[in-house]
Order: sequence, then structure tokens, then C-alpha cells
Amino acid sequence: ARDSLRMESRAGIRSDALDVGDAGSVTVIAKAIEMVDQASITSRAETGTGDAGQVLIETSNLYMSDAIISSGSDSFG
Repeated sequence: ARDSLRMESRAGIRSDALDVGDAGSVTVIAKAIEMVDQASITSRAETGTGDAGQVLIETSNLYMSDAIISSGSDSFG
């Protein structure tokens, strides 16, 4: 695993499905992860009939402030 990951200023790691089909999974592995200032790690099915993918975080230390980790469907998936 990498030593650390810092995400800030609306930085994002994401997998989206915008129509038919599923969003992919998102995996982040680091010894330390810091997420601030609207940073995000997401998998979403926004429209259509797809499903969101899995979000997997492997870390020893996670710090979040004004940040989000999520997986979800806004559609029929």
C-alpha cells in the first residue's frame, strides 16, 4: 500500500453509470487517507437502470472533514 493519500478542494475518485449498465467498484488502499474540503470517493448509478458499485477503503488511519464516501443509485437499479 502507498504511504498516504490526501484529497482536497473537491477532488474525487468515482465510478458512475449514466444510463444502462452498472457503475464499477472503487477500491482505495493506503496506510493513511485524509479527505477534506468536499473531497469524495463514490460509485453511483445516476440515471437509467444500473446499480452502483461497491466502495472499498483499506487504511489504518482515515481522517475526513467536509468529505464523503458513498455508493448509491438514483435510478431504478
